[in-house]
Amino acid sequence: MATYKQVFEIDGTISTKTIRRIEDGAFIPTDPENRDFKDYQAWVKQGNLPIVPDPIVIDQKEQAKAIARTVLTNPLATDKQRIDALVTIVL
Repeated sequence: MATYKQVFEIDGTISTKTIRRIEDGAFIPTDPENRDFKDYQAWVKQGNLPIVPDPIVIDQKEQAKAIARTVLTNPLATDKQRIDALVTIVL
């Protein structure tokens, strides 16, 4: 019997377009004509629930550096903002 897991969209929300089958790692589109999706629907009708996706772990320092890099490329950024961005990236 297959096991399924929900997946995240790129924006961090749980996908309503795709489900993942654990056994082979297949990403199954939520297309009613798709044979694998039909199997998934039958599995749910039997009372099963997909596994919740693992939480996304964000490295806050790396996130700050990524934001700082966008400041450096922003033509409207002030000199102070650019200096602060450079300090963030270096440290």
